[in-house]
Amino acid sequence: MVAKPGRYLSTLAILGMACGGCAGPVFGVVQPSRNVSIAHIPQVAVSGSSNIAPHHRRYPANSPGYIYRDFRTRRGVFVPYRLGDNGYGLTMVTSRYGTASSVVAATVEHGRLYHSSRNPSIETYVAWFYNPLLPTSDPYRDVNIEAVVSLAPMQDGLPKGVISADALHYHGKVPGWIAGPNSDICVFGGPGMAPNVIRGTKSP
Repeated sequence: MVAKPGRYLSTLAILGMACGGCAGPVFGVVQPSRNVSIAHIPQVAVSGSSNIAPHHRRYPANSPGYIYRDFRTRRGVFVPYRLGDNGYGLTMVTSRYGTASSVVAATVEHGRLYHSSRNPSIETYVAWFYNPLLPTSDPYRDVNIEAVVSLAPMQDGLPKGVISADALHYHGKVPGWIAGPNSDICVFGGPGMAPNVIRGTKSP
């Protein structure tokens, strides 16, 4: 299934693991007290796919190397999203930036690929998202998300995976509608940079 501009992202609460039955504020957004379908998130692979089950057993669930979710890029590259620690993976992304897993998934699986000239094992994926409730003149309406991926293998023989995922023109935390997206406030705009946003600031 290929993502198209304007496709809505569903809400996905992440607190170290998927929150299946929680209610209350998560990243500033009130979550429903039930599992939220991720069917409308533009993605291919879903956590727990059979092809990575043997590798899951190599890292216990409380280990940084544990694969929390897995993604596949448009080129078919397998990208783990490991539990990680303060330096990479889910733990770092959620604690430092707050980027929702659904946004990370859409960026890795449907974002534009940029190769690193200094390190061939590093790939960067960029996609943009927008909040339709904000006017087009609002400088915070469009957000470019950059996901950095390492293809260097770990002990299970699989890539290290997602290192970081943050908003290019924000310092620190991403805006609330990127941290806790739902169908009313977060729309997948497309691969690459937003038309009216440049790296680090708004275009004039």
